[in-house]
Amino acid sequence: MLQVLGAVFPILLFPIVSPAADTNTNSAALDELPPLHPPRPEIQPTYWERNAVWIIGASFIFVTGVGALVWRLTRPKPEEVLTPQERARRELGLLRQLPEDGVVLSRVSQVLRRYYGEVFGLPSIELTTAEFCGAISGLEAVGSELTGVMSDFLRRCDQRKFAPAPPPSPFEAVEQAFKLIERAEERRAQCLAKEAASPQGP
Repeated sequence: MLQVLGAVFPILLFPIVSPAADTNTNSAALDELPPLHPPRPEIQPTYWERNAVWIIGASFIFVTGVGALVWRLTRPKPEEVLTPQERARRELGLLRQLPEDGVVLSRVSQVLRRYYGEVFGLPSIELTTAEFCGAISGLEAVGSELTGVMSDFLRRCDQRKFAPAPPPSPFEAVEQAFKLIERAEERRAQCLAKEAASPQGP
C-alpha cells in the first residue's frame, strides 16, 4: 500500500503540463526576436549634397568673371580721334627709320597732300602734283611763300621717285615734311589771329 502511494504522490504534487501549453511557450519565445542591425552603416550625404549651393554660386561668379574679362579684351576699342596734324606726324614718324626709296617718297608726298587738303579745305580727290600745286596757289590761307616751298618739295619728290638711278645724296624727305607741317600750322595760326582781330560785321 505504501509503495502505491509513493508512486502516486509525486504526480499529485506537480501540475500536469499539457502538450498545448508547451507549444504556446515555444511560440512566444520565437516571437521575441533579437534587435536587428542594418547590414551596412547609414549612408552619409555626399559632398555635392552638402555643398551644392556653394558650388553653384562659386561657379556662377567664376563664369560671370571670365565672361566679363573676355568681353573686355575682345570688345572693339573706341577709335582714337586725331587732328590732321597729329595723324600726319604719326604717319611720318613711322617712315623715319625706313630707307628713302621711291615707296617712302611716295608715301611722304601722300601724307603731306592729305594734311594740306584737310587743314586748308581742298577737295578730297586724287590730284596730280601739278593739279595740287595749282589748287593751293589760289588759296590765300596758304600764302605764296608756303605754296612755293610746298610745290618745290613735291616736284623734287617726283623727280627722285622716277629717277633711273638713286640720287647720290639723301633728300631727307621725312624731316622736310615735318618742317612743312610746322610752317603750315604757323600759317594757320596767323590767319586765325588775323580773323579774330578783324572787326566783325553787323
